[in-house]
Amino acid sequence: SRSNRLVAAGNLDTGQGRFAVKVPGLFEDVDDIWNLPIKADANGTVKLSDIAEIGRTFKDATTFVRVDGQRAVTLDVVNRRGTNVIESVDAIKAVMNRETKDWPSNIRIDVINDRSVNVKMQLGTIENGVILAIFLVMAACMALLGTRNGLLVGLAIPGSFLAGILVMYAMGLTINFVAVFGLILVTGMLVDDAIIVVENADRRIMAGQKPFYAFSDSAKRLAVPVITSTLTTVAAFVPLMFWPGFIGQFMGLLPFTVIAVLMASLVMGLVFVPAVGGMLKAPSSVVCDLDTVDDKETIQPAGHARWTEAYKNILNKSLDHPGRVLGISVFLLFAVPAAFMVVGKGITLNPTEEPRTAALRIKALGNMSLAEQDSLVSQAEQRLGTFTDFEHIYTRTGRPAGATGEDEDVIGEIRLLFKEWNERRPADQIIADTSRRLKDLPGIIVESRKTLHMSSDVSIEMLIASKFPEALVDATQKIREGMNKIEGLRNLDDTLPLPGIEWEMDVDRAEAAKFGADLALVGEQIRLITNGLRLGRYRPDDSVDEIDIVVRYPTAYRNLSQLDSVRVETRDGQVPISNFVKRRPVQEVTEIQRVDGKRILKITAGTMPGVFAGDKVKEIKAMIAGLNLDDRIEIHFKGEEQLKQENTSFLAFAFGTAIFLIAMILLAEFNSFFAVMLILSAVVLSTIGVFAGLIIAQTPFIMTMTGVGVIACAGVIVKNNIVLLDTFNIFKHEIPDTRDAIFKTCMQRLRPILLTNLTAILGLVPIALQLHVDFFHRAVEYGTPALQFWKHLAIALIYGLGFATALTLVVTPSVLMLQHNLAVKRRQRKSETDAAQPSAEIHTLHRPAAE
Repeated sequence: SRSNRLVAAGNLDTGQGRFAVKVPGLFEDVDDIWNLPIKADANGTVKLSDIAEIGRTFKDATTFVRVDGQRAVTLDVVNRRGTNVIESVDAIKAVMNRETKDWPSNIRIDVINDRSVNVKMQLGTIENGVILAIFLVMAACMALLGTRNGLLVGLAIPGSFLAGILVMYAMGLTINFVAVFGLILVTGMLVDDAIIVVENADRRIMAGQKPFYAFSDSAKRLAVPVITSTLTTVAAFVPLMFWPGFIGQFMGLLPFTVIAVLMASLVMGLVFVPAVGGMLKAPSSVVCDLDTVDDKETIQPAGHARWTEAYKNILNKSLDHPGRVLGISVFLLFAVPAAFMVVGKGITLNPTEEPRTAALRIKALGNMSLAEQDSLVSQAEQRLGTFTDFEHIYTRTGRPAGATGEDEDVIGEIRLLFKEWNERRPADQIIADTSRRLKDLPGIIVESRKTLHMSSDVSIEMLIASKFPEALVDATQKIREGMNKIEGLRNLDDTLPLPGIEWEMDVDRAEAAKFGADLALVGEQIRLITNGLRLGRYRPDDSVDEIDIVVRYPTAYRNLSQLDSVRVETRDGQVPISNFVKRRPVQEVTEIQRVDGKRILKITAGTMPGVFAGDKVKEIKAMIAGLNLDDRIEIHFKGEEQLKQENTSFLAFAFGTAIFLIAMILLAEFNSFFAVMLILSAVVLSTIGVFAGLIIAQTPFIMTMTGVGVIACAGVIVKNNIVLLDTFNIFKHEIPDTRDAIFKTCMQRLRPILLTNLTAILGLVPIALQLHVDFFHRAVEYGTPALQFWKHLAIALIYGLGFATALTLVVTPSVLMLQHNLAVKRRQRKSETDAAQPSAEIHTLHRPAAE
């Protein structure tokens, strides 16, 4: 190290100039090290090359990597957050093609885990879903409103999409598959405003009003209820913008997309669509020569007599027995959720996913060398070679970088990269087969874990904490033994201390001092046997980084026996370190973890397919209650259980906040608490449809997806009830008979209510069925996993809105009729009381005179 220096020797002032003087001695290539003199006398010089082998080499390997059974060097590239994955991958591939074109033919370079493929597939599926949703919505509009009016309503779709995306672009938001799904979700909703206005104008035109005045009057007449209804729908999504945590980061773009597009649809429905409609001519079969018509007389146009008559019969019976209708609704509100708890599929945090990759973690105990670890891992790898479901098999031997806790006994990982979903079996079947094929390998434990998008495959996580470390191990072992007996769990793991040894070299300082040795000298000599002693660094011309200069014993001398026989140079010459050093094995010390100042041990587990973590947590808690653990032990459930509680609390808060915001908007609109409670009761009753749908579809209640679906239902349900109630409030002042006013209100609002709910439902049907119609490649796929994630949200909305249609068209008018009946009875009782009251008053007036 004294020879590998650049010595600045100062400055020399000669009187005729001033010069800097330096002594350059930095190593520039390996020859400088070879020729380094280490001992010299009059007879000659001993160079370093005389006693050592010198050359560039690699550091000791800590991992081995194979791809499809071939040795490989891998490069992991991580995309920065917020950047375009597809563009990044394309740029990487361009660099690869440019830099490897002159490589030898026996070196193969490949991209084995291209995330852009998955992103393109998801975006393509969702984009085709948007197109299919638009077709279905347009078909429904043209079927119920006619071709001309249907196309007029359809103008709101591209205009709202473009305006909403422009707003998102101006806010710096990116378009990903969450945002594109938001477009599918809102496709059936964004035409609601246009449907309400166009349907009203269509009835006016059929009654003889000129198109210009029909569209103008419709937009003016319905402006307030349409604006209010759109604001209530937006209010339902506003709380979701503040969703915390990772799920919030993932789902946060959905409410932004919905709100931006809905606000754009409001402008389209009240301004653009009426302006275009007013320029069109009336149908040739209709004589339009009126400037104005009476809105209450334009009930329902001809052409839909069959289902209109069916609804009239249902409505008449409901108005005859409003109390029964309300009673049945309240009964179902309690009965259907109770039935779901009994026969339903339970409650879980995130939906099941069909992954593109899975990982097999290989575990083994003992102080194994890297070669021994690789031998065990390769046995597992060879048994998987006959599978035809994998595109690539990526094998990595060695402890994972940064491994802690439960990863300490991991000796390798096999990453399985699946083929496309339609070219292989389901992932659960593949993983089950791999587990069966590998379970009889001696000396190792293989854990299989799916690589999921939003959640970990480890759904149960327990922290066993205490301020008394001596009580932790016993309690953790008891809990682990109890969990081994619970069916439905897999990949059980813990952070209990692992069996293993490390060598301690105890130095007798007093004895070492007699030889003129110390700890530093002993440590340096031992490092010659282990990792090597770094003497310095140098930077050759062909390297941009400095290279370490390390001195080590040859490979044959790097063993345990050498630890005892190594000699150190002292003032008395070379002395074996065994004179003052003793080698002994001790328990290997791993790591100590604390939470809130308390020592902890951790137990983690996954669940078998179809098994819900919440149910197993209940079993584990019941099992722990019977173990009689030390009172000083604390047990905390993390993982999915904690996330479920956190997200349940947030969704309950979001639902309550949405209801409050909607109530404030409704109160400003109607100035009536009865109207507010009537409309909000429809939101609560719509949960009947959601739970009924979960029972019919045999799907669980997913906290993230179904919860969002319930909140989204609230906005659409409120919208229809607002327009219905607004129309009734006008009719009840113009029509003396309240029943007749309710009847005419419902008949007039029948078509727009059916159409708004139908369009919202049709836009989501392909998602619920996982139906992918590829318009660009002319293919139809059923069960595509790209839609699997959103299926539960679509199911909640479809069944919730389907039941909400009956609520709006049957239950709401029944409640209005019931309120009228009760009011009539109160007036009758008051009239009877008033009729009997005068005689009592006369008697009272005469009593003082009589007295």
